[in-house]
Amino acid sequence: MKRKLLSATIASVCLAGFSQSSMAVDVYLGGSSAQDTIILTESIENICASTTTAGGTYPGVTIYQDVESGGNNFKAWTCTVSSAQVPGLSVASESVTFHKINQGGSGAGVLPILETTQPASLNVANAIANASVSTTATLTTLANGKKVTTYTVPTTGVYAAGGTSANLTPAALDGGVADLDPLIFNGVNQPWNGVQPTTTTRSSNPINWGPSQFVQLDNATSDLLGSSGATVHTGVSIIWAVPVTLNLYEALQASQGLLNYGTGHTYSNPAASCAPGAYSSDQAFGTATSALQDGACMPSLTKAQLATIITGGISKWDSLYTNGNSVVAAATELAANAASVTGNGTTGFTYSLPTNTYINFCQRVTGSGTAASQYAYFLNAPANQTTSAAPVIQKTHAEHVFWMADGGNEEKCLDDLNQGVSAATAKDWQGYPLTAYGTATSYPSALRFASTYVGWGIGQQSTDKNNTLGKHYRFIKINGVAPTSANVYSGAYDFVNQSSWITPSSTYSNGPDQALLVQALINTEIDPYKLNLDYDAPLVQPFGLAGFIGSVSAAQTGTNPGEGSGFAVGPTINSAIPVNPWIHALGASSAIDNGGSEYLDQNQAASPLILP
Repeated sequence: MKRKLLSATIASVCLAGFSQSSMAVDVYLGGSSAQDTIILTESIENICASTTTAGGTYPGVTIYQDVESGGNNFKAWTCTVSSAQVPGLSVASESVTFHKINQGGSGAGVLPILETTQPASLNVANAIANASVSTTATLTTLANGKKVTTYTVPTTGVYAAGGTSANLTPAALDGGVADLDPLIFNGVNQPWNGVQPTTTTRSSNPINWGPSQFVQLDNATSDLLGSSGATVHTGVSIIWAVPVTLNLYEALQASQGLLNYGTGHTYSNPAASCAPGAYSSDQAFGTATSALQDGACMPSLTKAQLATIITGGISKWDSLYTNGNSVVAAATELAANAASVTGNGTTGFTYSLPTNTYINFCQRVTGSGTAASQYAYFLNAPANQTTSAAPVIQKTHAEHVFWMADGGNEEKCLDDLNQGVSAATAKDWQGYPLTAYGTATSYPSALRFASTYVGWGIGQQSTDKNNTLGKHYRFIKINGVAPTSANVYSGAYDFVNQSSWITPSSTYSNGPDQALLVQALINTEIDPYKLNLDYDAPLVQPFGLAGFIGSVSAAQTGTNPGEGSGFAVGPTINSAIPVNPWIHALGASSAIDNGGSEYLDQNQAASPLILP
């Protein structure tokens, strides 16, 4: 399609102030893609000046993202920040661009700071200068009701990691975001080296292959306080769960008696009022709305079953039984009686069996905090942060393991498995269209490239995702417990990690203003009060509040006075101040930052404890 030219008026309004000379400060961030939305709605929106649009007054944030992956790999947020919002800035008001690099996940935000390497980031100024920015802006309403303006930037020529595009340039990071403690990124979690996984590398060595450009952590505190002088800061707590394809979710509902398709069927429960694919008992078929949010329609697998699936202890769903029932047999009966399924207005329901019964695993690349959290919780790997041995991840049938570079492509993987995907719409493991950047052989597996292939699969994901149920996957319970903030608070659900931020010493920082701006992002992210006010809508799932929860360690110790400090942990969760009272701390004396006032040395593979 022929590109439309920006009119002088639109150009002056949308792009003025974004030239190289007026971009006073560039802040470079890398790491966790799971936290992108909360960084925007919880942190950046709170320190940016407001602007007035047709829909009201909102933070004046403009988003630039790479067009090839829809911003899953590279993005930048631009806005105006004043010294009133961030005290200590060198000028009263400055235009700031926060660059975010997601490829490789959490590990890619940790090691570039520790080893002072420079990963590629989106060069917004260059894109504007060469007029490659999209000519049409999209005004997007976020889940919290606020609005942002979005442009796209091409990064053509960067199919190979590292890239050659002028719209991508290397930059030293001012802050790294990790989904859990940074010491865990070794061995099984040694960060990805930017090389596309192949069936051979997956089969022969499924996880423990790492980058030559990074020096592996030696698991010592000195790594964080040594040559780079990096500092670790407390971040928000993340509630994780196991996502499964919608077709598997419905099969699990059938095998656990959560669906009603009449009497005289082996697996049906005539008393059930659940709709297929629903989370709660009052959730109408095909909707994401629930007043009860009771999670009564969520099927469950045990922690032991999920660990067995992840490690390849079973490679086919034929071997899985729940409630004493065969999941495959229940799905077969469901397919034969789909039209008879009732429950909360269910009509016209259809169900198709998968192409085969192999277990498919949408897995993140090594170094991903999402993946590291799953391995720590289910496999206790690395159990003591010094073990480099990698657990086996579905090694028997490696062609059914799909490596994804970030959280957005993880969702695409699960969606594709459920729906099938054609060559015309297929994207590779980094989210780039195959039609423009590769061939069918570049895809992680030819199975997903065929539109006729539909499979049951599991993945790795945080619970802030897919709360509108627009994607064809659902979260399941673990040991019969739903992944909600209330269950985390009570200790009933413990698949949760305290995230961390890493900042470089002044020796390696890009400047004092950058350090102040990153600290401002951290301060607002960990504030439980702001978490409730600014990020409430995305935390609401049809099964209850989930996603993120404030970190009680920061709140109790009062690291940032005025930012949610000084309140006690009560017997039940306070939804106005949602905090996580549990921490995977090694002990109060094992502090690695400023005497322990801000961050406690942790081991996410250890059992969480109430922080005294």
